[in-house]
Amino acid sequence: MAERIMLVGSVTDDDRVVLAPAFPAPEADTLHTSIEGAEHTLKLDFLDTAGTLLRRLVLPMEPVCLHPGEHTPTGGHETWIFSLPVDVPLGTRRLQFLRQGRVLTSLRLPAAPPRITLRWRPPENAAQGITRIDWHPAPRREIERVEDERLSFLVLYTTDGLTWRPVTLPSIVPSATIDFDSLPGGEACQLRVVASSGLRTTTVTSAPFRVQAKGVRPFITVVSPTGPVPAGQPVDLHGHGTDLESGETFRDDALQWYSTVDGFLGRGAVITVQLSADEHRLLLRYGADADQVALYDISVTGPQRQPRD
Repeated sequence: MAERIMLVGSVTDDDRVVLAPAFPAPEADTLHTSIEGAEHTLKLDFLDTAGTLLRRLVLPMEPVCLHPGEHTPTGGHETWIFSLPVDVPLGTRRLQFLRQGRVLTSLRLPAAPPRITLRWRPPENAAQGITRIDWHPAPRREIERVEDERLSFLVLYTTDGLTWRPVTLPSIVPSATIDFDSLPGGEACQLRVVASSGLRTTTVTSAPFRVQAKGVRPFITVVSPTGPVPAGQPVDLHGHGTDLESGETFRDDALQWYSTVDGFLGRGAVITVQLSADEHRLLLRYGADADQVALYDISVTGPQRQPRD
């Protein structure tokens, strides 16, 4: 079975090709088929050990558009980028990028993907809080090692084993910090570490574990003006609730606004209030769940309210 990877990179008008670390492409992604003819057509050849052509792709590219005064990271050269899922044929040992019949770069494909071992083990109870996840890359045999090879890693998370979401950015560090309190919950959650050696990838997946369901979490999205605000000036407050498990968004009267100084402020996704002069901490709750609270600090200037006798 062919290995499907996400091929991401760029090529400049002086024929420099730069590739980002490849990671597995979702199976649902549509493979691109294109026709030749464009001036900047980039071709990708898959070759076996003997140099026999196994497959040729024409890569679609888009120019990098810059605002006036901006400069490209390639020293001012015009740059085109490509990003697409590709199937790497079995037996591929070398990739060649060509433009207008010239080989721009040739890359050796390791015979085997990298190997990693997940050190982290799920807890017997629910996973919660900030947790360090680490793994161990297994060294290659010298004959298989690519010169100056450096692995990149990506951590994915699922609540159902079907839909995976990244919870880290690509990194060369063999560990990551995951905040399970910020992730949707479920009874059969899993983590997956993806390792990329540049063009070959491998994955290791944890055993299923439980993460507490979060329900609807409130978010404060707009406070205008932000402060300091003169006492008596209207302040617009915008917020919403999001169900972390379903992704559904709520903007109804179950949203309740409070101030540590003025108390209950109102209900709804958008309200306008006048705050008394003091240092306020605004709180937004959804429904009766007192544990899920969004906070925002704002300063209101002017004569402060006198304490009652």
